[in-house]
Amino acid sequence: MIYSNIIKEINKGSKNISKSFQELIEAFEKEGCPICRVIDFSTDNYFESILYEFVNDPKVRKDLRESLGYCPSHSDQLKKIVEKSYHKLGASIIIEDIIKEFIKKFSEFSKLSLKQLKNINILNQNCPACIYQNKYENIYYLEISDNLENEDFFKRFSKSEGLCFSHLAGLLKTIKSSAVRNKIIENQKLKLIEINKELNAFINKHDYQNKEKITSGEAKALGKALKKMMRG
Repeated sequence: MIYSNIIKEINKGSKNISKSFQELIEAFEKEGCPICRVIDFSTDNYFESILYEFVNDPKVRKDLRESLGYCPSHSDQLKKIVEKSYHKLGASIIIEDIIKEFIKKFSEFSKLSLKQLKNINILNQNCPACIYQNKYENIYYLEISDNLENEDFFKRFSKSEGLCFSHLAGLLKTIKSSAVRNKIIENQKLKLIEINKELNAFINKHDYQNKEKITSGEAKALGKALKKMMRG
C-alpha cells in the first residue's frame, strides 16, 4: 500500500492531516525509535537552516554566545552535518564567535579561587538545539497521544520497533488515561521481552557445545537493546 493510501485509510473523514502525523506514520515503518527518527531529521533541518540562512542573524548568534555553543550530543550532530555538506564557512563563522566567548571566560577564570572554580559549570546550560528539540518532542508526543484512539494509528504504532526509554517516558507523561498508558506500557514491554529473548539466545549460542547458527534477529539484538537505552 502506498503512503498516500495509508494516510487516507487512517484518516477517513478527516480533512486536516498535520505534517507531524505524516512523519510519524512514515517513521513507524522504519527501524529504531520513531520519535528519535523524526527528531533527528527535524534537528538536522534546524542545523541546515542555521548554517544556510541564519549564520549572521543577531539573535541566533547572541543565543549561541550566551549558551557557549551546543551540548556534546548536538555538537557531534552539527559536526557530522558540516562534514557531509558545504557549510564549513557558516559553521566557522558561528564557532569563531563561540570560541571568543570561551577566551573571555578563561580570562575570568584566572582571577578566581579554587573554591569559586568548583562552583562553575563551564558547559552550556541552554543548548539552543536542545530547546528546539524539546519543543518538537512535545509536538510528537501530543500527536501520538491525540491519535491513540484511532485504531489503525495505534496498530501501526504498536508494530513499530518501539520507543527508546527516554521517549517512552516522555510520551507516557502526556497521556491522561491510565488504561491507554498501561496499553502502551504492555506493548513496549512485549518488545523488550522479545529483544531480551534474542539477546539470551545470542549469548547461549556462543557456548562451545552449541551447534545452532545465530539468527539475523539475534545478531541485531544487542544493537536494538543499546538503542533503547541511548536514544535511537
